[in-house]
Amino acid sequence: MRKDSKILKRKLRQEKKCQKLSALLEITKLNDEDRLKKLSLTTNGEPAANRICTEDPSKTQATGPAGKPLLHNEEYLKLKQQLKERKALLDNYPKFRLREIGQRATLDIESGDRIPIYFPDLQHLLLYSQIGHHSPYAPSRWCQLEKFNRLEHTNVLIVENLSMYHYQSYETLFPYLHSNFAHKLELITPEAYHSDLVQELVTVPLTGQQTRNIISEHGSLENAVRDSSNVFDRVNCAFPVKEKVKRSNSGSIPETDRFSRTDLLLSGWQMIEENFPMPIDGLTTTKYAEYVMTKDVYKDVTPFSPMFAVDCEMCLTSAGSELTRISIVDEECTPIYDELVMLM
Repeated sequence: MRKDSKILKRKLRQEKKCQKLSALLEITKLNDEDRLKKLSLTTNGEPAANRICTEDPSKTQATGPAGKPLLHNEEYLKLKQQLKERKALLDNYPKFRLREIGQRATLDIESGDRIPIYFPDLQHLLLYSQIGHHSPYAPSRWCQLEKFNRLEHTNVLIVENLSMYHYQSYETLFPYLHSNFAHKLELITPEAYHSDLVQELVTVPLTGQQTRNIISEHGSLENAVRDSSNVFDRVNCAFPVKEKVKRSNSGSIPETDRFSRTDLLLSGWQMIEENFPMPIDGLTTTKYAEYVMTKDVYKDVTPFSPMFAVDCEMCLTSAGSELTRISIVDEECTPIYDELVMLM
């Protein structure tokens, strides 16, 4: 009796497992059909036809206690193989998701809190989608792309004279973009800082071999960057500079300094990430509308440029932290500006 009971329990467990696999396969098939029908919907809003019954109602199949069809060993193995193949197919689909920096650039964020991505971010994604791990830089700063080698196409469409403002103002006129693109991000284009889009796109970061060649020529990457930083940091060129200073000796620094003062400067992209008011078209009239530039034209920064320190004192009010005093001193700690600020 015990032996018969064990055999019966084993058969019941096997039947339940077969029923679960059969139900899972049926659900996945229905999901695939619904997904295909959703993609094939017409723009006139006509409802899709109901599923067509392909089974012969005259044929009956043995069912278990739960009313689900029973599967024999061969059917069970075939069903299991189908599910395995479908899982492998889904695992091979390319997957794209945003990281924290990318999420902060989405249009779902308020414009005052949004930090846009910049053009090299897009360039890194395009390079990675084409050559994968052979790309000099991965787009991991703002996004993650899995199974890049499974991509069939990589398309880039640039619409001139159409800004993010136009899209947000007339979003109802772009139903395809609204419904088919899950991620919509703010991007600072090269035109915003008076650069060339094609030049930015073809300025590819250095490879390992190129890096070694530069080190052998300049001695170190730091020296190479110091000599040619303006070439690669295109955003930094957004500030109007009167004239570029020609340095006869790039390593010359004041006797009181241990390193060049230019090493303390933020890059153009770092200033954008830190919400520094950059003179970029579009941002100057919206996000930085209340900022005033100290000069119309600036001189180029050198290792001998003067340094100043700014200190702000804040007061906690019902509106939050508000500025109450601002002080500016030079290198000799001589006050240049020291004023109290009236609370708003």
